[in-house]
Amino acid sequence: MQEFKVYLIFLIFLFTFFCKGQQHNNSNHIVDRPKTSKISNSTFPLKNLFGVWVQDRKAPHAEFSLNKEYYYIADYDGDGRMPYVLRRDTLIVYYNDTSIGTTTGIIKKVANDSLIISWDFDNYKDTITYIRFRK
Repeated sequence: MQEFKVYLIFLIFLFTFFCKGQQHNNSNHIVDRPKTSKISNSTFPLKNLFGVWVQDRKAPHAEFSLNKEYYYIADYDGDGRMPYVLRRDTLIVYYNDTSIGTTTGIIKKVANDSLIISWDFDNYKDTITYIRFRK
C-alpha cells in the first residue's frame, strides 16, 4: 500500500510538472499560453482597434477593452486581463480560466466607432457588432 501511495504522488507530480503553462483551447487541444500579448501584421489600424467596446450603448458597463498589453473582460470573475495573439485579422484570447482555454475571433471590420468580430467558442459561433463605449 505504501508503494502505491508513493507511485500515485509521483504520477501527480509528473502530471503537474508537464502540464504547467499549458491550457486547453475550445477543441480540447493543449495550447501554450503566452505570457504577454503578441501582435503581428494587423490587417487593421491598431488605433481603431484599441479601445473599450460594448454591444449596446445603453449597457451599464463595457464588455471588453483591448490595448497592446491585454484583452480585458469588464465583468469577469477574477482578473479580467488576458493575453491575446493578433495575427492579421485573427484574434485569439487566452482566458485565465484554463478550463475555458481560448476563444478565436475573426475581425471583419474596424472603423473609428465600430468593430465587427466573428467569434468561435466551443461550437458557438456568432458575429457581433460592437460600438465604442462612452460613459
